[in-house]
Amino acid sequence: MFEAQGSPFNPYRALQLHPQAPRDLIVAAYWRLVERCRPRASSRASAEVAIGELNAAYQLLLDPAARLSYDDEHGLTKLAPPRIRIWRRPAGVLGLGGSRAEIRTASDYYHLLRIDREADDDIVDVAHAWVAAQLTSQSVEDQLLRGLLDEAHRTLRDPQLRARYNKSLKCHVPAAIPSPAAPVAPSAAAEAPAETTEPELELVDVTPAREASTGEGPSLGDPQVEAVPALPRARPLLRMFRRSPALIDVVSVADEQPIAVATLGGDAADDAAAEPERAIAIEPPPLLAATPDAAASVAVADPRSDGLLRRLRLGSRLSSAPRAPRTPPPTVADQRREAEVARDERLLGLRDADAAPAGAESEVGQLPAAGADGGPELVFVAGPFTGSRVSVGQQALTLGSNPAVDVVLPGLGGRVAPEHARVWRHGRHFFFRQLDGGHTEIAGRPLSLPLVILEDGDEIQIGQHRMRFALPPEADP
Repeated sequence: MFEAQGSPFNPYRALQLHPQAPRDLIVAAYWRLVERCRPRASSRASAEVAIGELNAAYQLLLDPAARLSYDDEHGLTKLAPPRIRIWRRPAGVLGLGGSRAEIRTASDYYHLLRIDREADDDIVDVAHAWVAAQLTSQSVEDQLLRGLLDEAHRTLRDPQLRARYNKSLKCHVPAAIPSPAAPVAPSAAAEAPAETTEPELELVDVTPAREASTGEGPSLGDPQVEAVPALPRARPLLRMFRRSPALIDVVSVADEQPIAVATLGGDAADDAAAEPERAIAIEPPPLLAATPDAAASVAVADPRSDGLLRRLRLGSRLSSAPRAPRTPPPTVADQRREAEVARDERLLGLRDADAAPAGAESEVGQLPAAGADGGPELVFVAGPFTGSRVSVGQQALTLGSNPAVDVVLPGLGGRVAPEHARVWRHGRHFFFRQLDGGHTEIAGRPLSLPLVILEDGDEIQIGQHRMRFALPPEADP
C-alpha cells in the first residue's frame, strides 16, 4: 500500500482497501470492520479511536468530491488498472474441446481484489465475495477469472502461502501502487485528465513466429510479465483484446449510513464486575445513525436488506452461501393426482352450463348463418345441434362450454372445456387450434398437434358434437 505524504491519516489503509476500490466494496469493508469493534469495558478507549478512524475514512471516501480531491492531492488518479492476461491454445479460441488455458496476472492478487497489502483475513473474504459476485456470465474469460479469484483467496488466507507470495512479489513483480514522489498540486491535478480505473482483460493467443525457428520464448514487450515463461509449443493464431465489464457501484441509500459513536454502552452480561458504564461523547460525522453495540448485533443487517453484496453475508466466501433446496421432479403419481384434481374442478365449473342444453342451443341459433353470402361455415352433422350452421368469417370463432364463448357446446362428463378450440381465417387458409380441451378428432383421427389447417370437408369431433367444415363452391371462370 502507499504512504500518503503530507497527511498523517490514510483512509484507504484505515479500511484496508486499494485506492481503486469501488463504492460498495468500501461499504462492505466498513461494516465488516465495525462489527469487530464491539467494545468491552477494558478496551473502550481503543474502540473509540478505531470507530473514529473508520467513520472519518468512510465519510471521506463516500463523498465523490472529497475522494477525488484526496486522490488528486496524493497522485492516486493515475494508478494503472489491474491487467490480466489469459493465454489459450488455438483449440480454445476455436471453441474445440481439449484446449489448454493458462491465466497470468500482470499486477498482483492485492490489486485484483482491491485490498491493501496489509489487509487481514476478514477483508480478504469480503473482497473475494464482492469481486466474484460481479462475474455473472459463463464466458471463458469469466470462468478463468473465477479460478484466479479462488487462487488469490486461497493464497492470501494461508499465512505460509501469503508470506511466500509476498516474497516472490517483491522479487519479480514491481509494486502495483507506487508511492508518489510528492503531492500533486491541485491546479495540475485539475488539468490532467483522470485515467480510467476499469480493469482490462487481455486475451492473447499468439506466439512469435521466431519461436518455431529459433526456439526462443515470446517477447511480450511488457516488463511486468517478461519473467513469466511461455507456454511450450504454442502456435501463432490470433490476438484479441477484450475489456472486461466495468465493476458497477450499486449501493442503496441505507447502506451509505455509517455508524455513530454517540455512546459506547458496555456489555453487562460479559462484564458484570466492571465499573459503572460511562458515556463516551464523540461528535459523529453527518448521516450517522447506529451505535457500535448495534453494529455488532443483528441490527447491523437491518438497513442492508436489498443492496450490499447481493445479500451475501459479510465475511463469508461466495461458495459457502447455502443453496436453496431443489424441488424434486414430479412423479407419475403426482401428475396423475394433479390431472384428477383439474378434471374435478373443471366438472364443477361446467355443472351449470351442462344443466340447460336448450339454452346452449339457442346460443348457437343466434349466430349469423352462412347461407346468405355462401361463405365458409361449420355444419353440425351429429349431436344435439344436427343441421345447424355457423358462419366462419374474418373474426375468430371460439368453441366451448362457457356461455360467454361464440359457439356454446354443452359437454357431458367434462369432454368439452370452457374454451375448447378456436377457428379463424388468415389469408386464404383457415386454422383450427385446440386451446384447453381434449377429446378432439379431425378427419376421424385424434388431434395430435395444437394447430392444424382446415380443408374443405374436414369433420371435427368435439365431445358428442360433430361438425363439418365446408367452403363455398368456386365460381366458374
